[in-house]
Amino acid sequence: MKTPDRLRSRWWKNEGSALAGAIVAICNTQEAQDSFRRVRYQECLTYYEGRPVSLETADGYYITSLSAVVQGQPMYNLSRSACDSVKADIAGRQKPKPMFVTTGGDWRARRRARKLDKFVEGQMSQRQGRYANTWDLMIDVFHDSAKLGVGIAKVSPDTEHKKVQLERIFPWEIFVDKQEARYGSPQNMFHVYPMEIDIAVELFVEMNEAGDAPKDDENAARLAAIEGAERPRYETGKVIESIKIREAWRLPFSEDSPGKHVICVNNAVLFEEDWEEPEFPFVILTWEKDTVGFWAQGIVEAHRSQHLETNRAATALNDRMRICTTKRTYYDPDVVTKAALEEGGSSEMLIASKDMSRNPQESPVNPATAQEFQWVQINIDRYFTMSGVSQQSAASQKSKGLTAAVAIEAENDLGTQRFMPKARGYEESFVQLGRLFVRAADKVAEAHGGYLVRWPGKRFIQQLNWNDVSIEDMIYEIRVAAVSMFSKDPAQMLQVAQDLHAGGIINRETFLQMTSLPDLEGLMNRETAEREWLEELFSRYLDSEDDDQLLELGGYEAPEPFMTNKPAAMWLVVSTYWEAKRDGAPMFCLELLQRWITQLDKLIAPSPPPTPPGGLPMPEAPGALPMAGGAGPEAPGGLPAGVVLPQAA
Repeated sequence: MKTPDRLRSRWWKNEGSALAGAIVAICNTQEAQDSFRRVRYQECLTYYEGRPVSLETADGYYITSLSAVVQGQPMYNLSRSACDSVKADIAGRQKPKPMFVTTGGDWRARRRARKLDKFVEGQMSQRQGRYANTWDLMIDVFHDSAKLGVGIAKVSPDTEHKKVQLERIFPWEIFVDKQEARYGSPQNMFHVYPMEIDIAVELFVEMNEAGDAPKDDENAARLAAIEGAERPRYETGKVIESIKIREAWRLPFSEDSPGKHVICVNNAVLFEEDWEEPEFPFVILTWEKDTVGFWAQGIVEAHRSQHLETNRAATALNDRMRICTTKRTYYDPDVVTKAALEEGGSSEMLIASKDMSRNPQESPVNPATAQEFQWVQINIDRYFTMSGVSQQSAASQKSKGLTAAVAIEAENDLGTQRFMPKARGYEESFVQLGRLFVRAADKVAEAHGGYLVRWPGKRFIQQLNWNDVSIEDMIYEIRVAAVSMFSKDPAQMLQVAQDLHAGGIINRETFLQMTSLPDLEGLMNRETAEREWLEELFSRYLDSEDDDQLLELGGYEAPEPFMTNKPAAMWLVVSTYWEAKRDGAPMFCLELLQRWITQLDKLIAPSPPPTPPGGLPMPEAPGALPMAGGAGPEAPGGLPAGVVLPQAA
């Protein structure tokens, strides 16, 4: 079908070198028209770092003269203090995690969704470049949004190395059309970035079996295009040699009309595919969104004038203090010489003088008034008031007189109440991360027939295969797992746990879990080992749908007679049974739990009293107490009171 003339200018309608040329032309135009945004980012980083920086090279981050850097630094780097404070208070206090919830579906889909939770958690625990895990990287992305207004993370399938790659992206590398993005929802996005030429060859050129030449003419042409591609500006070439990569996305028009994803250099297309996803592969955090357009404003830019005024007043006051605190002594040279005044040092000096009225006179100088010192403090207070950042938090201080953990936590909540939308936005970014991880993992698994991820359990690492956890997009939604609202301070956490335990709200096991201090780690592992083993055992039963699968997972295990807390085990297994029955578990799973309940019931039931000679039971003494070690009042059949034994269907 011939492309209409009106659509020939659309970059995604082109092919081959024409497609690469169209993308390069658009990116060059966007870079030229969007140069002011780069200037804004450079100024924000200069104020934050306290020294001149450049977006083109890393030279600004390499100190050649410490004295020159100190000379140019602001006396009060309020921008850095505010950005670091919100980073610690908002992103540093929580660890969100995507949670997959099925909307309908059968029992198998629900069990897969629970495994998918672990799979994505394992994926987020993987190291990403210099970052230990996804949470460390996302904290820096949030920090970028506070400094620059926008923080960006990119998720992409790395089929070459069989992994899902997460990268922190500089916002000045991303471009959108201003007119298309005026409402904040562009349909086209472009990413311009440098790539090491050797990595580009490894990713986009297939070599022969010997690995020393391109596989065919198409790969030879791609290799030539990479070697002749445009180099980034200010390329030093001392260690590596880079080329300039342009990556473009067009979102799909509908389910039947996919979009486009292209990676190219200035003279050739390196990779091309249909783009069927409804969103770009970016997680974008914004601080204060611009009223019109796609971008946003950060703390540094929004409060730049207050930062400058504070440091202007502080610098002027510092100069006054340095000049006016110099001691002044007035003397008559006919009476005493300057050298004589300088001879004594700290010891006593005798000066001969005929006329005592003509002795040298000292004149004290008042370097600055109290109002000048107050003006500097007023500007500091005004900066934190206008930005909404807690000055106490920035100074790592607590209010005097507050010792109760609940009171301190309440004050922290009030101090960060203004930033609640930012905190929610940070949590919701992990929902999008979950979606992007799932799609990228599916592509990696499709390329290699599977994709293994290690899930870091409490005591051992478990391997999960994507083929065992993947479910259809239509039967689940992603939510953010509940984030703990308790304090992260050990002393405050201990006090809260003690109050809840004293009030009977939590039991001993929960108390130990809440007070998971390093010195209690070994004790807590022993105290909770029985419950954790039971949870794993019941999970084995719920994952089995026949005898072969049960045997493969470890087989059936009856309750141990020497369990220390049999009533708690009964409560756990019965609640697990009813939860599984409510969710439509197969009868095979339910029968395994019923079997376990019946066996535990026999262990809990008290032994019959001994029968004396003659066959008559011994009479019970009036007022006799229950035997020590009993489990409390029991219902008929030996179960603890309030526990109902489920009946087989």
